[in-house]
Amino acid sequence: MLAALVAGCHPYVSAGVDSSWRVHGPLAAVINQTVATRQTSGAGESPPPTGNSYAAEIGGKVRDFSVGVGLQAHDASSASFSLPSFNSGQQAPDSPHFLAATGSIDVRWNWLKLRYFNANIHAGPARTMLFDRMTADVSWGNGYRYGAGFGVALGAFGVFLDAYHTGVVFGDGPANGYSELTGVTIGASLNR
Repeated sequence: MLAALVAGCHPYVSAGVDSSWRVHGPLAAVINQTVATRQTSGAGESPPPTGNSYAAEIGGKVRDFSVGVGLQAHDASSASFSLPSFNSGQQAPDSPHFLAATGSIDVRWNWLKLRYFNANIHAGPARTMLFDRMTADVSWGNGYRYGAGFGVALGAFGVFLDAYHTGVVFGDGPANGYSELTGVTIGASLNR
């Protein structure tokens, strides 16, 4: 269905990195924890994020609206994607304990379109995955994502700034409860 939508519209692809981001709620206690931090920190403590958050989206536009499927990787670093190393059956203490990513469907209204500039608001459902690298357990959270953006485009190439808010509820697992992620993404896009 998405392929038919994209084929009938003006397709686009975008990618970016968060210039700033924050996480609040139970997810803050587990995101970016190394194995060593997880073993020594108290329940209320959480280390500051050290990795970046990245976003990618593909979708299609029709007049003033677009629909896109996005993926956001939270607090990702080179250690996030490396194979865990084990010492006597334990994961290395400087490896990340958990990995988090959010998938979303964003409906975007381009409410301002000038020759080179555009502004939009977007909203849609989101689903967040929390992966435990030590046990391979996966927890899922359901929620929403909304935000507003501003872009500059010259031909098919554009750059954008997007402020977003994601709310997600985990029903079980280490991040059980309601959490929020907020940030500002800076990126580039290709449009047909």
